[in-house]
Amino acid sequence: MMPSSYLARFFTNVLASLQTLQCNPLTINPTASALHHRHIFYIPGTYQPSSGIGNDFAGTIMSSQLYVERLTPACSSPSKPSIILVHGASQLGTNFLNAPDGRPGYSDFFLNKGYTVYIVDQPFTGRSGAPVGKDKDVFVFTTEIASGLFSTVAPENSTLPKWPQQRLQTQWPGTGLQGDDFFDHYYASNHKWNVDQEQQEPIASAQLIKLINNIEGDVMLIAHSQGAPIAYKVVNQVGNRLKGLVLMDPLASVFEDSFIGYPLARPYPRKYSLTETELLFDPPVENVIEDLYLKKVRVGEDTPGKAGCWQQGEPVRQLVGLRDVPTLVVTAEAGWNAVYDHCTVGFMRQAGVEVEHLKLAEVGVRGNGHMFFLEENNWDSFEMIENWIGRL
Repeated sequence: MMPSSYLARFFTNVLASLQTLQCNPLTINPTASALHHRHIFYIPGTYQPSSGIGNDFAGTIMSSQLYVERLTPACSSPSKPSIILVHGASQLGTNFLNAPDGRPGYSDFFLNKGYTVYIVDQPFTGRSGAPVGKDKDVFVFTTEIASGLFSTVAPENSTLPKWPQQRLQTQWPGTGLQGDDFFDHYYASNHKWNVDQEQQEPIASAQLIKLINNIEGDVMLIAHSQGAPIAYKVVNQVGNRLKGLVLMDPLASVFEDSFIGYPLARPYPRKYSLTETELLFDPPVENVIEDLYLKKVRVGEDTPGKAGCWQQGEPVRQLVGLRDVPTLVVTAEAGWNAVYDHCTVGFMRQAGVEVEHLKLAEVGVRGNGHMFFLEENNWDSFEMIENWIGRL
């Protein structure tokens, strides 16, 4: 698919502006802030009627647009894929710009390695605008949720989930609590997000596909947490455009929509196994509840530090949209994904997906929680991911 006339002209102007940059790879410090050009644009959404305020200002507005930042390095490498970074729930693309204590983030690391980077705000979030008429399904993490899940151990009297590995977290800068400068700077970026994933998954994935179809050359899709189901949907439809898929602490386990011991009460959660909405299987799924969800089987026992897993019952179907795309699941030592990411990996392998499981602790990257790309040793986790990308 050729780029739209607008984006074609946009990228022509971007490339022209790069001529003013000077490049000397020998002087680059890979862990420092990167010399780059920054350009922003939008993937337009759909126009919808708006009632305005009371009886005033009624008219037409846009909804579901996608905010995009393109970061182009001074020393680019044409042989390397473009990187698209997709944030998780209640977060923004700013997650990948720098750490809360001011250190460079994953975007700088990729730029210093010669990759062009695209950072997005998911539709209905941040600079991509709020959902129209969806106030009841819009939510921002409280400081208690953010600290208790991301940066420290929740108090004993908290109703938030707890898991044994959580006490291994040592890499969050500062105390990880409200009132600490580093935490406050991080938490200020938390934003309302669309809890209705049956709406979010198809809209966000469709917008990302439009972005991918306007990028020349190979693309590497990297998604964190709640961004993972959206990434599955993207790969499901345009896997032939992708060099690979990286899932960093992907949201929830198979056929479940829960944090550890903290289920969200809904019938048939994640009924398509990894997503709320349709994925392509072979043999085809005609009735997802009868053909897939109700035929799932439990494997292994549940323990505090390691969950039992759901797998497919017979007949075992192949995830035809995902099986030809190299996939990496990255699991932090102290995040809640340490309890169940083996289930996601096992399910994907059963469904024919080429997936590698990178447990950071097993390669010497220790003490990380769910937001490991923001933590003090974020360069170490980045190196492991970039090494995998480089082998493809």
